[in-house]
Amino acid sequence: MKHTGFITAVVAGAVSLAAFAAAAQGPGAHPSHRLSFQTLDANGDGEISREEMSAHREARFHDMDADGDGALSRDEMLAAARKRAGERTDAMLKRFDSNGDGMLSMDEMAAPRNEGKMFDRADRDGNGTVSQAEFDAARDRMKHHKKRHSDKS
Repeated sequence: MKHTGFITAVVAGAVSLAAFAAAAQGPGAHPSHRLSFQTLDANGDGEISREEMSAHREARFHDMDADGDGALSRDEMLAAARKRAGERTDAMLKRFDSNGDGMLSMDEMAAPRNEGKMFDRADRDGNGTVSQAEFDAARDRMKHHKKRHSDKS
């Protein structure tokens, strides 16, 4: 039962980190969305200029700006988020729904990639459990890590 709270915190931290990454990439971005070099190299010269990066960001913004007023309303941002969520959900079902029933069971869900590593980092004394002090220290390290990366942008 002790692990349930920790796992919940790990998931919440991962979601927060994903949200931070999305915000850092700008409107309409998705943290796991990997743009191809070719997409960003709009003129095909084999190099990505600052202007091409800026144009790509502006195009994403304009795609979200449904009414063309130059500002993103809450409704426009929610619509874009719903579209991305639907795309991610479809991709997740395609990848993990091994029996093709359109639903994911616990057996079909993949374990988070870094779940064991994150637990091991939090379990500083290596005793197989995370104490309140270790949990607080891990949370503080995550906050410091986020702050350090947000200061770079």
